[in-house]
Amino acid sequence: MVKITNLDLLDDDAIDGTETLPVVKGGKSWRARLADLAAPMVAAATAARDATLALLASTQAVAATLPYPNYASTAAAQADTLLFAGRQYTVLSGQQILIYTKNSPTASSFFGVIPTQSYVDRLKSRVAIPTVDYGAIGDGAHAVADQAGLAAAIAASAASVNTPIANQVLIKQHIPIVLEPGVYDAGGFTFNNVPINFQARVPNTVVIRNPDGVYFATHTGSAGPGHVRFDGLIFSGGLGVYNSTHTGTNATWQAEFLNCGFYNYTECAIGNNGADSPFLHVKNSRFGGGVASGNQTIGICWGGYVDELVIEDCYFGGNSYHIAIGPRLSGHAVITRCYFQGGNNAGLGMRTLADIWIKPNTTDSGETNSGHGIYVTYNKFGGELLDTAYPGPRILIANEDTTTGAPTRRQQYKPATNDAGSMSGLHIFGNKVGQPSPWSAPFIRSYISNIRYWRVNTNVFVGGNNSYAIEFPNGRSGNYSNNNNLFQFDDTAGSAPLLFTNGVQLGRLEDLSGRWPGDVNAVQLVPVSDDPTLAPVAVGLSGYEIGYGSGTTSVAVADPYGTTDYAAVTGLALVGFTDPYGGAGGAMFAEVSLSKAASNSLSYVVVDVVNYANSTYAVQKTVALPANGSPVKVTFPVLLPPNASPGTWQFRVYGSGIVAGSADTFVVGDMFLSKGNGRLGRAKVLERFGGVQPANRRLVGGAAATLPNGWSMSGTPAGATITVTKVGTDKYGDFVEFSHTGTTTGSGGWVLRPAPQKSMSYEAGSNYRCIWPVRIISGDFSAATTQTGYDGSSGKLTMQVGSYSAADGLLVQRGIAFTPNSTFALYGRTLTEGAAYFHNAADYLWPLLNINYASGVTLNTVFRVYAPIFNRTK
Repeated sequence: MVKITNLDLLDDDAIDGTETLPVVKGGKSWRARLADLAAPMVAAATAARDATLALLASTQAVAATLPYPNYASTAAAQADTLLFAGRQYTVLSGQQILIYTKNSPTASSFFGVIPTQSYVDRLKSRVAIPTVDYGAIGDGAHAVADQAGLAAAIAASAASVNTPIANQVLIKQHIPIVLEPGVYDAGGFTFNNVPINFQARVPNTVVIRNPDGVYFATHTGSAGPGHVRFDGLIFSGGLGVYNSTHTGTNATWQAEFLNCGFYNYTECAIGNNGADSPFLHVKNSRFGGGVASGNQTIGICWGGYVDELVIEDCYFGGNSYHIAIGPRLSGHAVITRCYFQGGNNAGLGMRTLADIWIKPNTTDSGETNSGHGIYVTYNKFGGELLDTAYPGPRILIANEDTTTGAPTRRQQYKPATNDAGSMSGLHIFGNKVGQPSPWSAPFIRSYISNIRYWRVNTNVFVGGNNSYAIEFPNGRSGNYSNNNNLFQFDDTAGSAPLLFTNGVQLGRLEDLSGRWPGDVNAVQLVPVSDDPTLAPVAVGLSGYEIGYGSGTTSVAVADPYGTTDYAAVTGLALVGFTDPYGGAGGAMFAEVSLSKAASNSLSYVVVDVVNYANSTYAVQKTVALPANGSPVKVTFPVLLPPNASPGTWQFRVYGSGIVAGSADTFVVGDMFLSKGNGRLGRAKVLERFGGVQPANRRLVGGAAATLPNGWSMSGTPAGATITVTKVGTDKYGDFVEFSHTGTTTGSGGWVLRPAPQKSMSYEAGSNYRCIWPVRIISGDFSAATTQTGYDGSSGKLTMQVGSYSAADGLLVQRGIAFTPNSTFALYGRTLTEGAAYFHNAADYLWPLLNINYASGVTLNTVFRVYAPIFNRTK
């Protein structure tokens, strides 16, 4: 067979398609003409060409309808009869786009030009600097390569910085550094006057192990105008992640730490030492300091004018102080939706000392830049890892002790206990605060006295009670204690702080939930109501009207009114009542006066309203008794729940925190509940208990020096002058003022009678009581003879109350002797006790006051007799 290489070559122009080629098909060899073999491929190519031409024609048809169709040449456009007059078209001419307007089917005029230049992709080379491109490996086993690779990437990023001007704002721009997933060993990098931007290519897949004794990134100068950004990275070890040693102003930057983890640092995760450094944003990050390993650490330490500081959705644990901001606060900082977890290493003496440390303004005066608009909201102050042996406040207000730490390392400062600077406008609300029990630290401790305009409300306290809501170890500044100094506390749930503060004057405390009644700062937010439909349903105006639990002992003690109606109780005091709503429930208001006993006194009592038949509680709260022994009025609303046993309700007070083996005692009085949405107060309970009308207390009629209508006096001793000097009203109530002067030349008695109390509706089987206040204005009653009351009492003045029949006949009379003094709190009091002598509604009570003088005594007394008060005792 002849080799192909030995055949002659057929000329190109001789090829006509009749040639044959050997082919194989179906396992057999054949000869086929060249034209036949090429025919299918030629047909496919032709079809593809026709389809392309058809698409081109369609595209050209659409382009012809556009405002600016692009034609190959002006001549072609002018010859196109489909392009109507007035339409415009464009012609690409070198680096220009020429615009023409069609005038007629064959003529066009030049309209304008659009200059162009070749497209250059300026962004593509500036998207990011991957560290792996510079030699970083990130496998956790090549620390030298990682350190060198990151350093080279940082150098390239710093070299890329430019400063464009837009709208007169200078912005430094640079290429961010992107880390691929992996574990990198690197740190100790220094930046000067350049932005910093580290990002994980895939968030939370990059771990950077920072060497001991260094910060991962240190700024030695201003970063701005520019940006600091860490996003999606996990750091472990070293002193911390970011430290700015710049101590001046850096007000044109923004620092962001997003989706990061900061763990096992030994000083501070994020630190700044500037005097003016706003725009810090830390979001969705976790902080775990080195307390457990014996280091005192701070999660975030940010100084100087913290406007627009936002820390949100973060977890903090294992720090001495989780967040420290200031000094020079300025305002509008938000710490929200974070979790603060304490931590302790008792063996090393390391522990969480405060969750949030706020440093006041010490450079500006008064309220300037003092923190207005700082919000601590919706956070959880956890107590799971706290140690009761090391209690600390959750929020600390204190200056820095600048004698500790280097000047450029604010993270090394400790709190100072001095009282300098100002703090205003702090808002703390919606937080949950939990501690183990017992917990002897305040919720807030402030070493700064000049603080005001605070809102602390709707927080929930669980676990151990804080000792105070806010504590002032250095007291309070007097010029900040005024009615414009509003502290609104309304902590309505859980184990709220036992006391509001450590006995200092704050200003006006609006204690909306009644947690701290009787506090020197508290404002009574539920005033006495004049609603005539309100009525007392359970009354214990004195110790002998209050009931007691089994085994309880009570001793009469002095009350604020000058008598001994209060009781020192060891056990449980109560007043029983029947649901006035007939078992359907309804609104009520409870009031009781409480104080510490002279000995064996409790610090706290429990006050509740309970149905003892089935242990249904309407309300229960713990009340701290004031340390100074003065009584406090505890007042609070009660919503009585519907109950199947309407007659087995009790309003109770009993000991809380009783010490085993001790006789724990408290003092109680003025214990009553009222029906309806309003507070009656003692005076109105006295008026309304037993049906006495308010008019019975008014001293109506009479001129300025004339006895009121219905009043009379008699029995002036010889030589004495007894006159009515005034009828009026002072801060204690309505009064008649008398003057007893002169030297008696004979013995005799003086008698004063008010109007008979004929408007009362008496009820058989009930007892009534008269209380008649008397107060000395000047002089004394030493000239009066000593008298004895019906009950064996002794004093210079006798008050007697008689019950009279409708025919003005005396039925029974009772009396008490007492000696008034200059204090309004001294009352005369007597009981009628002879309820059987009241035959019908026309029977009445008629009291009198009596003073007896001997002959030859000098009188020098001016005193006021107030309107008598009557009430039914049972």
